[in-house]
Amino acid sequence: MTATGAFRVRRALSGDADPVASLAARTFADAFGTDNTPEDLRLHLEAHCSPAALCRQLADPEWATLLGESSGALCGYAQLCAGSPPGVGVPGPYRQLYRLYVERAFWGSGLASQLLDAALDEARARSARHIWLTTWDRNQRALGFYRKRGFEVIGTTTFTVGNDPQHDLVLSRTLD
Repeated sequence: MTATGAFRVRRALSGDADPVASLAARTFADAFGTDNTPEDLRLHLEAHCSPAALCRQLADPEWATLLGESSGALCGYAQLCAGSPPGVGVPGPYRQLYRLYVERAFWGSGLASQLLDAALDEARARSARHIWLTTWDRNQRALGFYRKRGFEVIGTTTFTVGNDPQHDLVLSRTLD
């Protein structure tokens, strides 16, 4: 079942660290839990989806966290940070779409597109010429979504979940 309705996108505040951490852990586990060992998943979530990690990101002026809400409930988020894609010689400046996750009930609802649009606007406001991201080469749903939105594969990298190195694709697009 897909949830539908109007969404509100807003910038996260420092007090949002706990609910965003909970959402981050839930959505990552939902997306990739069956493809990783419980131990690797636990290590990843502790390192990257903890309230402490989210507090650091929310306090860092180089990061922007955008929250998607429906009927007052948090149901998705996107994060941007500074940085250039690995091994790419295209001139910047860049912004990385570090994360974009939506609760499974909201897949296909338009929320991911709304969050991506807000992230692209944020990257433009920060004077980026390009935006880039990584996604697992086995995540066909995400790859299809990003390709429809003008992203192209420009390289590969390794993303480690716990102790498991995985093959990610690097995608980028120019901001108009």
